[in-house]
Amino acid sequence: MCQAVGVSELDDVRAELAELRVEVADIRVFASMADRDAAGVRGIVRAQNALHETQVGQAQTLRGMADALAALVLGQQRHERTLQAQGATLVVHGEILSRLVDGQAALSEKVTRHDEVLAEILRRVSGND
Repeated sequence: MCQAVGVSELDDVRAELAELRVEVADIRVFASMADRDAAGVRGIVRAQNALHETQVGQAQTLRGMADALAALVLGQQRHERTLQAQGATLVVHGEILSRLVDGQAALSEKVTRHDEVLAEILRRVSGND
């Protein structure tokens, strides 16, 4: 059952064991480097996720700003229409005021003539002819 192991076989086993130890050491080095690489990748993924969240927030902010800008533009358009209507009203008011001034000048001339006629009548009545 137990066979005697020869020296050459034992040397072969020792050599193979030494090779296996070197291979295991190399595998451990590679595994360590893979762990570092994986940690680096995880860091990159976290950074990309944070960037994505920032971009989502910025997109929401931009949508809100676009809505606010649209409301401002709409308000400006309404204001422009109001100003145009008020401008047209001012033109009409200016025309009416011009007619009133012209009418006032005509009335002023009539009053002056009536004053002159009245003064003449008063001179005649008082006998200062």
